[in-house]
Amino acid sequence: ESDEAKALAINAEGMKHVATAASRCHAKVVYLSTDYVFDGMKKEPYVEEDLPRPFNVYGRSKLKGEAYVQGAVKDGLIVRTQWLYGKHGKNFVTAILRQAKEKKILSIVNDQTGSPTYTRDLSGAISVLLRQDARGIFHVTNSGSCTWYTFGREILRRSGIKGVEVRPIPSEELGRPAPRPPYSVLDCQKLKAETGMELRPWSEALREYLAAL
Repeated sequence: ESDEAKALAINAEGMKHVATAASRCHAKVVYLSTDYVFDGMKKEPYVEEDLPRPFNVYGRSKLKGEAYVQGAVKDGLIVRTQWLYGKHGKNFVTAILRQAKEKKILSIVNDQTGSPTYTRDLSGAISVLLRQDARGIFHVTNSGSCTWYTFGREILRRSGIKGVEVRPIPSEELGRPAPRPPYSVLDCQKLKAETGMELRPWSEALREYLAAL
């Protein structure tokens, strides 16, 4: 949020170079995008045809990246997803588990709603889309939705961690520089209609991930 030029250089201009090169050698382009292309004001899940209205730098840079893909290649695949966690890198699940060892009270925002998505499930869906030579925009997340607060409580419950209080707080209390959409659940019916695939509920995916940890 504090360096818009860098965000655009990576998420937009960088993707433009990739898409342009791919078009020259007739390669398939897959662009991972985000729920942040929406402002979160809609009261029901967003479909692929909804008009994007990003209201932070990250969302604007990713939307511009989408536009470059659509303009450079005819069969580009844009996958919008959200709230990712998985085996590699930092994520919300491991952060909560770490904090639960260090603190007796956790404060988690309760005014942002989305769908936690396991990267293993996401990659499986992308694989299916590629095998079917899908193109255009697809929303791909685990099914169901929750707030970060509910997600955090479920992480602790399924991990068998007790004696840690979870306190719901508004986003403003965190003081983050980038505004976040309050409701950005993505409708994945297009994925189901075109591939017959529907990702499992987020709570089931979380259970598997925690067992793997």
